[in-house]
Amino acid sequence: TAYATVMSSAMAAMRVGHPQRGGGIAANQALRRFAAPDPYIPFFGALDARQAKLSVLFVFVLTLSVFISISLLFFWHVYLVATAQTTIDFYGNRLKKREAKAEGRVWVNEHDLGWRRNWQATFDERGRFWWLMWASPRIRPHSGDG
Repeated sequence: TAYATVMSSAMAAMRVGHPQRGGGIAANQALRRFAAPDPYIPFFGALDARQAKLSVLFVFVLTLSVFISISLLFFWHVYLVATAQTTIDFYGNRLKKREAKAEGRVWVNEHDLGWRRNWQATFDERGRFWWLMWASPRIRPHSGDG
């Protein structure tokens, strides 16, 4: 193909050519035609190598921070489901627990059925594969009024 011919001639020029005699410049120009263009970002134009590396680093840090934030939010809600609470209940129950501890009593959430039954009650899944079926599309309608 034409690409292979140009590349082989450019490589030969690089082997034979010497920068002071001009052979290296021709080889560089031949290879540059097939090199990837400079990265281009709308409204900012072409980026040099340093700017491109910083852009990749910025996108990585941004993506990592969003991933960590979403993961924390996910695990917070798993905790709330496992303990049969809403966010408002969590803060109210924390206050009740503190008051009971000050009086020397042990406070227990009256809605907590244990993590497994809380999960099943929240997602309305029972049976052998309840742990897998909660994330699947439903065939039958939910029970209850919620």
